Amino acid sequence: MVQSAAKLCASCGTEKSAMEFLPTSFAPDGFTNTCKACTFAHSERDRRERDARRCEADARKQARKPSLATAPETKSKRASS
Repeated sequence: MVQSAAKLCASCGTEKSAMEFLPTSFAPDGFTNTCKACTFAHSERDRRERDARRCEADARKQARKPSLATAPETKSKRASS
């Protein structure tokens, strides 16, 4: 594909110049089928969703751990006896 040729974004549906698409060796024309703006927005959304899932998993993991404040103090009982 010639650099100045127009290409249709598969995500937003707008026609943009080929320079507004990321290069790839997998496509016959040498560019991705989604524009840079849509690709970066998709990546940002995925990153935020992944971070949210990690926070939820960490919270569940912390909830399963026994708290140090509620754990019995066996050493201090032995020392005071």
